[in-house]
Amino acid sequence: MAIHVCSEKLSLVLGGQELSQDLIYPTIHNGITEHWLFRLVAISHQSGGAVLAHFDVTQQRKTVQALADNLASFKLLFDRHPHPMWVYDRTNLQILEINVAALNRYGYTRNQFLKMKLEEGVLNPTLGKQILASLEEDNKRAATIVKSLRSIFMEGES
Repeated sequence: MAIHVCSEKLSLVLGGQELSQDLIYPTIHNGITEHWLFRLVAISHQSGGAVLAHFDVTQQRKTVQALADNLASFKLLFDRHPHPMWVYDRTNLQILEINVAALNRYGYTRNQFLKMKLEEGVLNPTLGKQILASLEEDNKRAATIVKSLRSIFMEGES
């Protein structure tokens, strides 16, 4: 199977249909699965040909998987958190994501929320006031935490 796929990819590169081809494939070495990248790159010379290279990409794949797992756990925490939360773009105040608690509390659908901005006139007045009050409270808490951390770090420098 892998040899057939490599042969097809080599044919595409040597035939001029593709400039390069990549194939990632697993191997087992001493009972441990490793992943390798097989890269074919056409030589831009009148004689033609291709460069074949193999790279061990095991660690990169593990890192990518760990990041994906981490993102999934944070997404789950955000989505299922009991308090209404949203993520918005700080430059234009566009709502980018909303959790289930916010959907339930404010009564909008996800699509309706994602079309909104946290600015006057876009949200209904009651919801806007609640959101702005919540943001102000969050900012006050964040400022208090930052002040506490600064005092802790400053004491350590003395």
